[in-house]
Amino acid sequence: MTALEPLHWLIDGYNVICCLKLAPPGQPWFSPEARTVLLEFVERHSPSDRKVSVFFDGTQPSEPHAARIDLIFAPSADDAIVAMASPNTLVVTRDRSLGDRARHRGATVTSPWKAWERGGPPS
Repeated sequence: MTALEPLHWLIDGYNVICCLKLAPPGQPWFSPEARTVLLEFVERHSPSDRKVSVFFDGTQPSEPHAARIDLIFAPSADDAIVAMASPNTLVVTRDRSLGDRARHRGATVTSPWKAWERGGPPS
């Protein structure tokens, strides 16, 4: 990665779960099990030299997660992501509206598939 790469990844959690089909069989995309799979995936496949925040809609349950990942629950994950978006951030989402709002604040926006091409292929 170059010095021009965004230093902070802002991940639209439920959107990425749906796009990458990370929910375990029989579990809905919004389940604690699906969130756990996403967090394990992000821990394994995101660049270790970048700050990573994963956003979800709702209130925060007491789920364990990797120490290097900021887990953020908000009434609107999209609004929370936009509030943190800046030229120093990479927003990972396929949500066009969120992407447009984040770009307006100077963020780089990419799809989940492209994001993990940057940090290594999923296994």
